[in-house]
Amino acid sequence: MSKREKKPEPKTDEAKPEVEEKPVEVKKEVKEEKPKKKMGKKARLSTLYDYDYEKNIIKLKNKKCSRCGNIMAFHKSPTQRWTCGSCSYTEYVKKEENES
Repeated sequence: MSKREKKPEPKTDEAKPEVEEKPVEVKKEVKEEKPKKKMGKKARLSTLYDYDYEKNIIKLKNKKCSRCGNIMAFHKSPTQRWTCGSCSYTEYVKKEENES
């Protein structure tokens, strides 16, 4: 036999029971609009920098990472710290106690 020829199916003498077929209702599924994935908000330049128009000075509000140079984020809880999002460098803020 060549590869293209089909093998004969074995014949069975058993009769199949007749089943009444009911017409099947075809329902069209209406696709609901999926909510769009929310992307993280990008910081605006006005929130990253302090502007002093009288002195013509622009100053960065946050610190820069000493390891990679990106802008670091300040976290208040559970402990105060500066964290870099790209290289995971963290600086912990030391609490200063006032002595009376």
